[in-house]
Amino acid sequence: MVDFSVGAPDRDANAALDARLLDASIGDNDIEGFLFGQNVDFLLDSLAIFSKLFDGDITSMLIFFTMARCSVNHLNREKVPRAEATEGVFSDTFRRPVAILSISDYLNLPYETTRRHVMKLVERGLCRRQGSRKFLITAETLSRPEFRALARQTVDLSKTYLQVIGPFIDTYGVDPARVALPSQHNERPPRLQPTADGILPIVTLGGT
Repeated sequence: MVDFSVGAPDRDANAALDARLLDASIGDNDIEGFLFGQNVDFLLDSLAIFSKLFDGDITSMLIFFTMARCSVNHLNREKVPRAEATEGVFSDTFRRPVAILSISDYLNLPYETTRRHVMKLVERGLCRRQGSRKFLITAETLSRPEFRALARQTVDLSKTYLQVIGPFIDTYGVDPARVALPSQHNERPPRLQPTADGILPIVTLGGT
């Protein structure tokens, strides 16, 4: 897990790491096992940070951010910052409402469970109903101070994580074929075809 009390990287420690990376006894399986552990730590640390805004309710948190990202998926195909996003957030003019069924399918959650959590988000003022079946996470919600603070925390977490895995990636490289995402092949998981309810999957970067 990440220790946020850690200061600047230790140069001696980095030098020792560089030397160890050149050790021929370290094989691909060793590296994969180490990086897998780091990925799990990153996931758990991320969940701990993100879920604080939802009183520790990880399911509501996942549904909220899935809805938020689904609504702007069509704007983020190139995975670069977009001029249309103000401070990283697209206005509601660009956002598309999403149906509960789309979220349920994407997260592989029961429909009723998804509906219940969406209604909870509506009650908390974190989600807006659009018609009878669609819902929207608005730009105003994502621009609130608590979400800005969350963005800063996650950036710091990502930087700390990249400091750890960066030397391994630089030394051993990445096989694109093993990390290719469905959208990179113009493929989608079953039942997640583009519909008026929202476009999936959500592989995005340029704005929130």
